[in-house]
Amino acid sequence: MSDPSDSFSEAVSLNKKLAARLLVRKEQLVDDIASARARGAGVETLTSELASTEQEFAGALAEVAQLRRLAAKGPSAAAIRAAVESDPLTPSLEDAALERAREGIAETEIEASLTPDSPRASSAPAKPSPAKADEQARQEFERLRGNGSKGPGRTM
Repeated sequence: MSDPSDSFSEAVSLNKKLAARLLVRKEQLVDDIASARARGAGVETLTSELASTEQEFAGALAEVAQLRRLAAKGPSAAAIRAAVESDPLTPSLEDAALERAREGIAETEIEASLTPDSPRASSAPAKPSPAKADEQARQEFERLRGNGSKGPGRTM
């Protein structure tokens, strides 16, 4: 990280990740407090942890805002601004295109399986009726047993 813009980029990225983790933790604590109150349990510890988490979250957001102000003033403002504006949680254009392609393939496969004149649907063998399947299984058993085809009515 010899370049100042690299330092800014990493600082912004780390602060955004920290803010995201703190936001998730804050929401979890709010849910925990609500469930504890519903059970009639004490919420003092959870409330103090929530206050601490909210302060850390506000601090992370303030630091991101300060980095944005510095990015607007510095010599390599364009590079820093680009780093600040990029969101690590937003998928890249390539990832979004790949996801759309996957969805399209899945939809096409579903349509092909539902269309009766599709090659997949016509190439699949029809399932035999239960009685016919039993007869085929019985014949296969007799063949493997070495008795040949002695008919379905024979028992041991």
